[in-house]
Amino acid sequence: MTTSMAALSIGSPERINRTVTGYGTKEQWVYGSRYLYFDNGVLTAYQD
Repeated sequence: MTTSMAALSIGSPERINRTVTGYGTKEQWVYGSRYLYFDNGVLTAYQD
């Protein structure tokens, strides 16, 4: 799932925590107590 697909499916997150490194961009999308983790725009993990 891409970030665009997640936004369409779940809606906009409350907050996005972003880390940019030489290897790309990592994002943590926060939805209350749910977290989605993206590496370079692709969902790689989630936490409930």
